[in-house]
Amino acid sequence: MSIRHIKGHCIDNGPTEGLWGIIKSEMYCMYEIVDEKSLRSAIDGYMKFYAEERPQERFLCKTPSEVRREALSRRFKALCILEFSEMDLK
Repeated sequence: MSIRHIKGHCIDNGPTEGLWGIIKSEMYCMYEIVDEKSLRSAIDGYMKFYAEERPQERFLCKTPSEVRREALSRRFKALCILEFSEMDLK
């Protein structure tokens, strides 16, 4: 059995590179980074900030967490409606 390496395309890395660009430009202004421990702490803190507090224009000024909660809520409601409609058929 052989393991094949599939060569990635540069477009695959676009979203990740974009996120790291934002992190580098904003995070260094928000945290004092002096060593590896402070860097790790800054990345952890910034990722929480990015997901939970930083509104994003592409999400109509909502945070990624708000968008995720709304999507999951809509999915849950759709599943409930489907489940109830299946009950009516029985």
